[in-house]
Amino acid sequence: MPTVQVDQFLIGDHRNFIYLITSGKESLVVDPQSDLEPWQARAKELGSRLAGVLLTHTHWDHVAGVPAIVDQYAAEKLPIYVNKLDARRFDSAARDVRDRLVFVDDGQRIPLGGAHVEVLHTPGHSAGECCFLVAGSPPRLFTGDTVFVGDVGRTDLESGSTAEMFDTIQRLKKLPADTIIYPGHDYGRTPTSTIARESAGSAAFRCATVKELDALP
Repeated sequence: MPTVQVDQFLIGDHRNFIYLITSGKESLVVDPQSDLEPWQARAKELGSRLAGVLLTHTHWDHVAGVPAIVDQYAAEKLPIYVNKLDARRFDSAARDVRDRLVFVDDGQRIPLGGAHVEVLHTPGHSAGECCFLVAGSPPRLFTGDTVFVGDVGRTDLESGSTAEMFDTIQRLKKLPADTIIYPGHDYGRTPTSTIARESAGSAAFRCATVKELDALP
C-alpha cells in the first residue's frame, strides 16, 4: 500500500486545522485558510506538487484560502473538490474560482500519487458536508466540522440538520475503531481522536435517537 503522510497546521483566529495529505510527490490540501505559507513550506520540504484542494464544506473559515490558491496556481488549473450541495456558496465568487470547482459525491475516489482519498457525504453541519477517508493501517478520516474531539458540529446553521447529523454519526461509528479522526478545529483536549475514543467518550456518539442528540447542549 502506498505511503501517505499527513501534516496538520493550526491556522487562524477560529483555530482551524488545515491538512496537507501527501503520497509520493503529490499533495492535497484540506480546507485552506487564508494563510497558505505553513503548508506550502511543508510541501516544498517534501518536494511535492499540489494536486488539488479538498473542501469538507464551504463555510468561510474553511475556504478563505481558495481564491489565493486559484490565483497562485493558475497555470496548474488545480481542481477544487467540493460537494455540489455546498458549492452554492461560491455563486458570487470570481469566475476563475468557479471554473475550478469539481463536484464530488459519496463513494468517489480522488487519486493522490499511488493512493486515493475516498469521499464520504456526511451531512448534518451543512447539506454538502463531506469527510475524506484515506485507507491504511490505521485508516485516517478528515472530518471538517462533522466531528470534533469530544463533540460534533452544530446543526442550527443554514442547511444544517440534526436528523442528518444523527445518521452521519451512525455511519461513522461503523468505521474501523482505530480510524484516526482529524477534525476541522482545535476544540478538544487533543488534536486528533479515533472512532473508538469518540464512540466511548462523546455524548453525541452515544445518543440512541435524534431527540437525544437534539437535546444536547
